[in-house]
Amino acid sequence: MKNWNELEKSSFFDANARERAVGLCDKGTFTELLGPQDRFESPHLPVLGTAVEFDDGTVTGVGLIGKHPVFVVSMEGKFIGGAIGEVNGAKMVNTLRLALKAAKDIKAAHADDYDARRPLVAISFETGGVRLHEANAGLLAHAEVMDAIQDCRRILPIVAVVGSKVGCFGGMGFVAAATDVIVMNEEGRIGLTGPEVIEQEMG
Repeated sequence: MKNWNELEKSSFFDANARERAVGLCDKGTFTELLGPQDRFESPHLPVLGTAVEFDDGTVTGVGLIGKHPVFVVSMEGKFIGGAIGEVNGAKMVNTLRLALKAAKDIKAAHADDYDARRPLVAISFETGGVRLHEANAGLLAHAEVMDAIQDCRRILPIVAVVGSKVGCFGGMGFVAAATDVIVMNEEGRIGLTGPEVIEQEMG
């Protein structure tokens, strides 16, 4: 993986999920949560004969921008099109819950300068939506993420970042629309039905 200085000069569009997660934070501040060494993988994919990834295609962690803690979720489009299932959906939900807890703890400890330390969540979307392999578990993950976003409303900002190769489609298009701010580059795309699905169904 590229170091932070190399990432600063690199294309966001071409970066993988881990590079985007590290690059969204100040240099040297990002700590990954539930990384590949923890081997949180989907229990559903091996049953279907599908390969797994030990981070289930989603990088989560926390870093800083100035004094602001940044809770990051970054999706990997090269793994099953960035689709969301039970495990990576749970990683998203619990990152949002951790950010909410941090906001309350920081406000209690630093009431006088809370605005200078207010946490935020940055979600780098690169996804085709629900992981059909996991059916209801994937759909439930979408609903739980939406609930967690609503719990954060008016407490801490949630920023959607869209600008990678896959874009943001399916149910995750709704999730991105539920965030406070969407930041996109010229290549960014958000929608309900992705181009690959349209091509599959319509030719």
